[in-house]
Formats: sequence, C-alpha cells, structure tokens
Amino acid sequence: MVRSRYLLLGDDMRATLRVVVALMLLSGFGAAFATPASSLTPAWSVVSSVSPAGPPNGQSSSAFSGVSCGGAAPCFAVGQRETATGTTATLVEQPTGSGWTVVASPNASGATASVLSGVSCSSFKFCVAVGGSSTKSLAKTLIERWNGATWSIMTSPNHGTGSNGLASVSCTSMTSCFAVGSFDNGSCPTAPGPTCSPPVQTLVERWNGATWSIVPSPDLALQPGLAQRDDFLLGVSCATATSCFAVGGDARIGVFDGSFTYHDEQTLIERWNGSTWSIVKSPDPGTDFNELSSVSCPSANSCFAVGSFANGQYLESSPGYSLIAHWNGIVWTHVASANLAKATTTELSGVSCSAPASCVAVGEADHVSSSGQQGSTLIETPAGTSWSIMQSPNPAPSSALSAVSCTSTSSCYAVGAGGSGHTLVETHS
Repeated sequence: MVRSRYLLLGDDMRATLRVVVALMLLSGFGAAFATPASSLTPAWSVVSSVSPAGPPNGQSSSAFSGVSCGGAAPCFAVGQRETATGTTATLVEQPTGSGWTVVASPNASGATASVLSGVSCSSFKFCVAVGGSSTKSLAKTLIERWNGATWSIMTSPNHGTGSNGLASVSCTSMTSCFAVGSFDNGSCPTAPGPTCSPPVQTLVERWNGATWSIVPSPDLALQPGLAQRDDFLLGVSCATATSCFAVGGDARIGVFDGSFTYHDEQTLIERWNGSTWSIVKSPDPGTDFNELSSVSCPSANSCFAVGSFANGQYLESSPGYSLIAHWNGIVWTHVASANLAKATTTELSGVSCSAPASCVAVGEADHVSSSGQQGSTLIETPAGTSWSIMQSPNPAPSSALSAVSCTSTSSCYAVGAGGSGHTLVETHS
C-alpha cells in the first residue's frame, strides 16, 4: 500500500497523522521492473533483535523506524513497542556481539503513546532521536539525547495549540542538528462539510548546542478550487551545517459533495542554505500520488531522495511504484528505479549514501496471495544510470524495511518490522 505517514504515533492522532492513500495505474515514467536475479549473492542477512513483550496475551508489537550507524559514532535503532498495559512506548536498541539489545529510553510524562521515528549520531557521546508523544487528542514533539551513557528527554518546542510531531533528524555536530515533521493549528478553516480536519503544515526545529527552536519553513500556497493543502516533511539530511535538504509531500484537498476530500499529492523538497529554508522544484512522475520519505546527502552537490508514486484515480487497490530523485548540485531529477515483478505496490522509505555513488535504499513490496496482501523487504542500489534490486531475506510474511544506515556500500544496517509484531534488523557486510 502506498501510504502517506505524516507521523507514526497512533490512530488517535488522526488530525496530524492522517493516512492519505492514493494508488494508481502504471503509465511508465522511467520505472523499471525486475525480479531479483538468481545469480546475485544474497549479501543481506537477518540479525537477531529484541521484540519486547506486549500486553498480557503475550503478543509482541514492536517496530523500528530509524537507524544511525557511523564509524566514529555508535549505532542505534529507534522505534516503538506496545507495553504490558497496552500503551505505546519508545524503543531503542544497539548491536552487541550476538545481536541487538534494548537500551533504556524514557517516555513523555502523562502520555498514552511515545514514539521515536528518527535518529542521528555525530559522535559516541552525542546522538539525537526524535518523534512524538500523544494523549487521546493531542500530539507533542519528543526529542531524546544520548550522552554516551544514557538517553534523556530534551526540552522541545511545539507550534501553536494543535498537534505536533517530528519524523526525522540530522546532526552534523554536537552543536548543529535539524529535525523535521509537521503540525496542525488545531482548528479547521471555514468548512463546507463535517469531514474537515485541521490543515497540516511543515515543522522544522534547530539545535544550536544549547536549545531547540522552531525555524520558519515554507508551505505551498492555497490554489483556486482547493479547500486546503497539507504540507509535511518526513526526512532530512545535512551534508554540512549550512547545507541541508528536507523532503516530504503536499497533499491537496478539494471539495466533493459538500465535504473535504483528497485530491492529489505531490513531492515537497526544501533546502537550507545556512540562513533560510526555501522550496526547491522537485519531480512528480505520478499523475495523482507522489511522496518522498527519506533523503541522504553525502555532499552539498549530491543527494538521493526516495519514496513512491502512482497514477490514475484514488483507489486503494491500485498499484504504486518506487520513486527516486537525485540532486546534482543544480536541480532535482527523477531517476529510474526497480520494482519487484508481480508486486501490487513497491515503495521506498529509507536511503543512505556513504558517498555520492555509494547508496542503498530500502522499503517494501506488497503482494496479493490466497491469504491476503503480504509485504516483503525491498533493497535497491545504484547500477549505472538506474537502480537495481538486491536480494534480501524475509523472516516472516509482511516483512518491511523502514530505514537504513551505511558506512560503506558493504557495511549497512537496515531496520523495520518482521511481521507478527516483531522488530527486524538486516545487515550487509
């Protein structure tokens, strides 16, 4: 399923975390279809990770959504888990000699859900993880810091009185980080029908070594014929403290039969030049749905962003395809990517580039079988002017990868969910 996740905090956060689904029919646009070649050596393997016990029925419900590993920094995977009381709590794990183990991480006081969605480490004594916490009706930003020994909650701002959440973070040093996400203003505009939900806008926060503060970030202007626009950022990457890109989507909401209804979605890319954020023109290969989930910039003149696109009408049963865009220092362009043969939907959710020509993207390919729709892991890497699929293991039905971190082409960790509520870690070495 192609899905827009403004943030991953839970169903009770409908206004901020609303799922926008738009899957469509294929019409080309450079997408290549492939079945993993049998001649490829399966270089990826599953690494043991912990899925903490959940409610009293004993069923675990844990997943990773972010990972950061570096030669001069520690390695952490972050996400969420269901507790014995049925609430959602933060989850942090790190690798040991025999697999990955849980590291204690705090949860927001009084919250029914605390989730970490992204992490970035600049040294062994400085990592930042971001996400959100929620009560029954309101979400707030959540930022945690690793000091070399423990994780602790940092004070983080929220925009207005509505819901706020952070999806990704990038730190170039102990005194320079950017975190991105979205917020809503807590109220609807004059609505023609009862289905209005508060407009969602981009959210950017900056760490200067002492405090987190909100930095102005642009949103696309409302156009004639549209009831509202929902702009959100899902990924950020900084090559330096003065050169960053943030990616996400712009969902355009129209009016149908007197109520707000989804119209279409286009990609959204914003650039930090050291003083301000501005919108940069970005490719939209799909006619109805285009979204970027992650970006990686090994240098100021080379970045890759990944996501998904689709064509046709707003139909949940229609197919979607992987989307890759490249920044060459001047413009963003669409790059041909691979889609698994016979997959109903292929989407990329994470990318990591250790060098301009050394990248790995991860995600999920959905298949329809006699037992219903199931997902499988998807890993792609550049091959000349396009990308090709690498073989990757699937420990259980409905396996999916959400993020990846590489120190080189041959040294990566990819994380996600392995089906049946279990965490998933795969390594390439």
